[in-house]
Amino acid sequence: MAIDTTNSAADDSTREAADASGERLLMSVRGLCKSFREQTVLNSLNFDLHEGEVVLLQGPNGSGKTTLVNMLTGNLVPDAGSIRLMTNGDEERFEFPRHWWQDLNPLDHFLPERVAREGVGRSWQETRLFPSIGLAENIATASSTHSGENPWNVLFRPRKTRGDESSAKRLAEERLTELGLRGRELSSGDMVSLGQAKRVAIARAVQGGARILFLDEPLSGLDAEGVKDVLGLLQKLAEQHHITLVIIEHVWNVRHILPLATTIWNLSDGRLHVDENCRAEGKGTVSDDGWAPFEALFPEFRLSRSCTIPEGAKLNVYRCGSGSADGEPTRLLQVDGLVVRRGIRPVIGQRHNGVKPSGLSFSLSNGDIAVLQAPNGWGKTTLMDALSGIIPQEQGTVTLCGKLVSDAPPWSRVQNGLAYHRSDNVGFGSLSNSEVARLTGETSGRDQDTDRKKLSECSGGERRIARLSGLLARPHQVALLDEPFSALDESHLAAVAQAIRESILNRRTAMMIAVPSAAMAGKV
Repeated sequence: MAIDTTNSAADDSTREAADASGERLLMSVRGLCKSFREQTVLNSLNFDLHEGEVVLLQGPNGSGKTTLVNMLTGNLVPDAGSIRLMTNGDEERFEFPRHWWQDLNPLDHFLPERVAREGVGRSWQETRLFPSIGLAENIATASSTHSGENPWNVLFRPRKTRGDESSAKRLAEERLTELGLRGRELSSGDMVSLGQAKRVAIARAVQGGARILFLDEPLSGLDAEGVKDVLGLLQKLAEQHHITLVIIEHVWNVRHILPLATTIWNLSDGRLHVDENCRAEGKGTVSDDGWAPFEALFPEFRLSRSCTIPEGAKLNVYRCGSGSADGEPTRLLQVDGLVVRRGIRPVIGQRHNGVKPSGLSFSLSNGDIAVLQAPNGWGKTTLMDALSGIIPQEQGTVTLCGKLVSDAPPWSRVQNGLAYHRSDNVGFGSLSNSEVARLTGETSGRDQDTDRKKLSECSGGERRIARLSGLLARPHQVALLDEPFSALDESHLAAVAQAIRESILNRRTAMMIAVPSAAMAGKV
């Protein structure tokens, strides 16, 4: 294996290196550049990808990881450089900048669908399954042999169309069996856990014929069981199917990817630095206890009380060990007998066959940090949506800062002191960071280069920082944070933790943080 990180390399030397490696060369990139306005994000990158290679792509927030993946998958056009693809046996070359006359040819555009036909696929941080169709159909839709997409075939070759659809569905069902999801073919995309959805999303990319697969945080938001399932799938894709994987992963989950990785790419200051000697001994395991970074992020806080909730969840409440709050703590959030349903199924509240479900009860006072650990599919986001008034509750009461808000709309709860950070990381893409800061009332000093960037140009970590900074800067008494640390590098993790500490200690507020089971707080 040979990866060239210099600023110039001849094609002949690349072919010789590929031959020496003994692995088939699938992609060769030379001189790749990308700038946004006057800011250079990627500066003359050179690298190769070989069959069966597993690359861990690392770099701080804003270093250009997502920008690089977007260019290699046709979602963003490079400013300069070349991309050679040999995934299907024949060489396809894309040169940049493209000449104006190339765009006159409708078959020669650099687009995601064309790159996908060449065997380059990707998965996103969000699973993006079709919620209203079954898992088998979700996978089958990616098949490249759908002759029924051509109206001519539907009208004049119906037998072939039906045969192609049957073959695609049969292969999709086989993939579900390999994923351990046999019997869930008809389950809709919105009725499976996050870990199952992520496996289906990866399988869908493979169904489309991907020989190179870019994965953006495939382990994000997963509990220990989900991590094991996805890691098993990735190992099988690389070792048995010889699919090349390029994986971006959150700093907390890098330890799970390292045993699989054959190469590490470190992206910083627009340059790519490569480590080919990273193969770890053994495949590693995922502990049920997980890593316990809470004590590192909040060293002054100590466990105050712990409550085990049915269906595998746990609520750990921490308070500052130095006793920063004066006098008796004030109760800010009181939840009694809460039951929330999604359809006919009670999501929040203990399930009883034929008996009305018993509700969830807990309370938070000023100075509390409550960490809700729960497996995927338990209902962490559903609980926070219900507490914020986004979805209705079936029974029980919610009292916020001494006021009953069970039937109050979301805006009323915000006025009463509630702040809510959702895990979906959405935002106003057309606004700049400085405009978002003004909307949220944030007045702290900010980096001018970051301020000028639009949210649509920011990385996932940068967007999350913008949202968290605005939320924590606003006056509030109770904050609900759904997976606030996802997509953040180490420096931004520390900055967010510091903002949370200041809010708790200086403003006498309460926080509730939802994380996957065993992802943040250690076993008590």
